[in-house]
Amino acid sequence: GRRAFAEAWGGVEPVHMGVGGSIPFISDIAAQFPEATILVVGPGDPAACWHGPNESVDLGVLERLTLAEALLVAGLG
Repeated sequence: GRRAFAEAWGGVEPVHMGVGGSIPFISDIAAQFPEATILVVGPGDPAACWHGPNESVDLGVLERLTLAEALLVAGLG
């Protein structure tokens, strides 16, 4: 996964940081599919304030996220 994100962001290594809260429906998915590994990815700049009072989403970040996810899935194949 880290390699896909680094490639999508032009060689910049990703930084892991705990930010945010829970996503309630994830436990429902885990209960329905107990053998599944669930990966929730929320790349972005903390300054974007995703899900905050002044929420903003940079379209460039969304474009890179889409690329990173495609690279990750391709790498799993």
